[in-house]
Amino acid sequence: MRKAFYNRMPEAEFVTERPFYFPWQKKKIVALADLIVEKYDTGEDIVLVGFSLGGLIACAVMPRFKKSKVRMVVTIAAPHRLSFFYRWLKFKPHQLPVPVVTFVGIFDLVSLWFLTRFPGNIRINLPSDHFILFLFSPWPARRIASEVAARLKSGA
Repeated sequence: MRKAFYNRMPEAEFVTERPFYFPWQKKKIVALADLIVEKYDTGEDIVLVGFSLGGLIACAVMPRFKKSKVRMVVTIAAPHRLSFFYRWLKFKPHQLPVPVVTFVGIFDLVSLWFLTRFPGNIRINLPSDHFILFLFSPWPARRIASEVAARLKSGA
């Protein structure tokens, strides 16, 4: 992802947090959400990008940014309909004041297409599954980076 975003937006900085948590590790998930706000609410324009559970965290922390302007939230294979995660993060799923662009893997058996709906989101289908295509092909990352860059440029 880093390379794809850098190729489309070389002026931007792409920073990642790469923890892996199991869905039942509530304390770690809440601590990660707190860390993201503490670490990245620095006053700059940002785009929050989250994969799978990270997409839910990105949506939940967006309203907590006070100094930075969040321009967009991008979720990839995120199961938005599993609302107990939002309760853990003290977030009520509602339409956010920024665009939420959701990339949905049409062969994803982990985050099935009906779980990826978020109020007001822009849904883009990817011919991919949850993990394998992302691991072995740069194509999904390139597609995501291209879409994000185009939407930021157009202001949509």
